[in-house]
Amino acid sequence: MPQSTAAPVSVARTDQPLAGVILSGVGGSGKSTLTLTLADLAEVAGTPLDIMQFDHQSKLARMLGREIVTLDSAIARKSRSNPDAIVELFEPFTDRLAALGASRRGFLLEVGGGLTPIFHDHNRLVDLNTELADLSVALTIFLVVVASPEAMAQATIELDRVKEIVPDARVIVVENRWRGSLADMLPYLDEAVRRRVRRMLSEHPVIVMPRVDGSSLRHAERVHARLIDIIDWDLATVMEKTGLKRGAARLMRGDIAAYLAAMETGLGDLLPTLAAGGTHV
Repeated sequence: MPQSTAAPVSVARTDQPLAGVILSGVGGSGKSTLTLTLADLAEVAGTPLDIMQFDHQSKLARMLGREIVTLDSAIARKSRSNPDAIVELFEPFTDRLAALGASRRGFLLEVGGGLTPIFHDHNRLVDLNTELADLSVALTIFLVVVASPEAMAQATIELDRVKEIVPDARVIVVENRWRGSLADMLPYLDEAVRRRVRRMLSEHPVIVMPRVDGSSLRHAERVHARLIDIIDWDLATVMEKTGLKRGAARLMRGDIAAYLAAMETGLGDLLPTLAAGGTHV
């Protein structure tokens, strides 16, 4: 079971499409993998979910096979001292929040690792917490953490910013096991950081992203294939698309199927719309 039982489970409102933000404050934490996973699970469940990014990467569009809304990070860096420019930059995000009820389409905004301060600046400028209350929208923050001292310390800083600026947002901690477990890293942290991490894990629901053989995900990215497509391919198609030999192709497909099944189980407890009907993994 990939969900921690350390914190009480906070189930999302089932009458509202998902309004989510994925952030970590550092690069290489697995934000894009989580974004793509949520997009795949939503599609399997028949739940409309649009993807946005505040970043400069092209990975999401390539993997999803469609254009996505991109907030120009280059403009943001140049305009951080200009409040009007920052507010205008994030209008696609605030417009989606305002239209959530009428559109019945959920959305995710992925925030690049070094861009979270600008995102927080915007939320403070527009008093996002009050705006969410006025719109009757529940915002979910997915805080992605890997087992490294830097990432774990930064996660607690990001959490403090979220709680200060958008205290009514629901925070889900996503523990990416790529480098091992957060619990195993705790003894190596400074005492102050260790206390903050323990508090973070005890006060918020935790979803575990299982470790996947790195080559399996890299092969999927290399051929621009969605994870749900790979598990639907027969073995011959996997071999043809990836160029892998039979054994490696079977391993790749099995790794990805196990990963998606674990993520559906954990996320489905917190986001019931992503488990509607169950996956075919």
